[in-house]
Amino acid sequence: MKTLLTLVVVAVILLATACTKSVEGKLSEEESYGNQRENVQIPETDEYEKVVINPIVFVKGWKYPVSGTIEYWQNGKLVATIDYGTGELDSFATKTINGEVYEFDLTEMKKAYVKVITNPIVKVEGWDYPVAGTIEYYKEETLVATVDYGNGELDSIGTKVTPKGTYTFDMSEGK
Repeated sequence: MKTLLTLVVVAVILLATACTKSVEGKLSEEESYGNQRENVQIPETDEYEKVVINPIVFVKGWKYPVSGTIEYWQNGKLVATIDYGTGELDSFATKTINGEVYEFDLTEMKKAYVKVITNPIVKVEGWDYPVAGTIEYYKEETLVATVDYGNGELDSIGTKVTPKGTYTFDMSEGK
């Protein structure tokens, strides 16, 4: 269970922090929190910039973010802000669009991605990070990312492959 929770947290952190520059059209799982109601949608345009104001924080054993703030900008204008709270163990967040604040329940979020473990995730006792394994992420049957945790070396480095390129990330930076 601990391994699964760690993998979920790492995957969400990767999705949340790996694309802090311009993102085209597609919304990550985090960005689709609350988009289930038409009147609070973040504008889905060709290009916007996602800026992490306060890092997204998860608590061990809790499924949802407990704090963090993300702003979405387009053409130099703030179009939306997502706020995950101040650390309380709840499933609520707020979205601010045009000065109006909407509260939404993260438990109502539709899964944006299907995760398939293609090579078993390997953890070593006493080590905080996966040392091997591969996860593929699909959206509507289309492969959108592959995360590779390495070849068994005791390090915190992983690789994410997307249609936009290959990125190396350090899992220790999310702690």
